[in-house]
Amino acid sequence: GEEAWHHLSSEAVQVIAHGDIDETAAAILGSFVAEGRRRGWSAADSSSPLGAVFAAVQSEWLRSTVRDGELEDALHEPLPIPEAADQRLRGLFAELGAAAPEPVAVRGATPPQ
Repeated sequence: GEEAWHHLSSEAVQVIAHGDIDETAAAILGSFVAEGRRRGWSAADSSSPLGAVFAAVQSEWLRSTVRDGELEDALHEPLPIPEAADQRLRGLFAELGAAAPEPVAVRGATPPQ
């Protein structure tokens, strides 16, 4: 039951932290959103399995939207989020009442040309 979901959430958080924000991350979050509906978990409660996974996705998604503007070092920029994953994540965030991260330029960075 609940203990298994806590274990799964700790594993999911590690997968999300070491991967890209893609269809896999969206599917993982979707599973926890669905189970969270059944169990009454809140995404705002980071001690719940849903809250832990939501926080991990939110953190990685935000990290993946930051552009430092160093065009000569494109390898240091995060990979773009696949369109299908972006749409699925936006839908899940909306369902949870959370705003999706938007692209952010680091202060002092030159905007892309």
